[in-house]
Amino acid sequence: SLKLWEGKAEKSDFVASADVSSEAKDQLLNIALLGTDGDGFRSDVNMVASLNLTTKEVHLISVPRDTRVVMTDDMIAYLEKNGRTVPQANGVYGQCKLTEVHAYAGEGNRSTFSVAMLENILGIDIDYYVKVDLDAFKDIVDAVGGVEFDVQERLYYSDPAQGLYIDLYPGPQLLDGEKAEMLVRFREGYAQKDLKRIEVQQEFLKAFISQVCSSDKIMSNLDSYIKIFMEKVESDMPVATALKYAGYVKEIDPASITTDTIPGEGGAYFDMDEEGTKELVDYRIYGKEPPADTTVDGTETDGLTDEETINQTNG
Repeated sequence: SLKLWEGKAEKSDFVASADVSSEAKDQLLNIALLGTDGDGFRSDVNMVASLNLTTKEVHLISVPRDTRVVMTDDMIAYLEKNGRTVPQANGVYGQCKLTEVHAYAGEGNRSTFSVAMLENILGIDIDYYVKVDLDAFKDIVDAVGGVEFDVQERLYYSDPAQGLYIDLYPGPQLLDGEKAEMLVRFREGYAQKDLKRIEVQQEFLKAFISQVCSSDKIMSNLDSYIKIFMEKVESDMPVATALKYAGYVKEIDPASITTDTIPGEGGAYFDMDEEGTKELVDYRIYGKEPPADTTVDGTETDGLTDEETINQTNG
């Protein structure tokens, strides 16, 4: 399965010009987590997991799928050279939603383009990507025996055209792969649609990590976890590197994992707050001081939106 793993990774010849921060590079491992829709064209989940190899802290930062982006000059030039369509929206050449970058990039470049766009948005260097489609996601959840999760509200949605049926009741329960997929795909019934969905996806990922990391479980099942991971996931991380970092997993304290979504305002597009995003990244990933003007009433928090963060900031 090692050959299979390394054979799945993209062999893209696109190289983004490096203008992102390589600060504290030796002690950080930044991995883009991409979740694709059924046909694999769009990236519905765009998250970066930053592992500090010194402190063993993990920080998850999500970028909403509808974030308005403009492709870099490198990307536009590459698409033109290869005879591919360059997106255009609102009269801006190269503009589209983050989720669509994956589609415009075309076969062999999808993850590479998504990673380059995330680097551009967050201003960080990303080491590797890990991409999971919905079928693989279900199989992985089933492989670990399901995930205990407290569903917060009644989730019901039916869209026969997409083959999408969501039917979950609130309360703590063991979610198998199929139910976990329902949880992470639900968005229509939330007032904050995609932003709320991202929050639920982050909570689910934390629950998943904390169960996989409960040390007796991981040590007894490590081989099967690695096997399913290699079979179901696409990544450009070499096997030797993956095995090297697998040892860190049991040292992670799941309770200390932080989750954030970049600040901004959403309509048909999500328009990021660039200043706030930079402050969030500086604070979370590089451990710099939180912004001085963080307020606590929940309106203007410069990207540090969840209560937890505000408490941490004040505490």
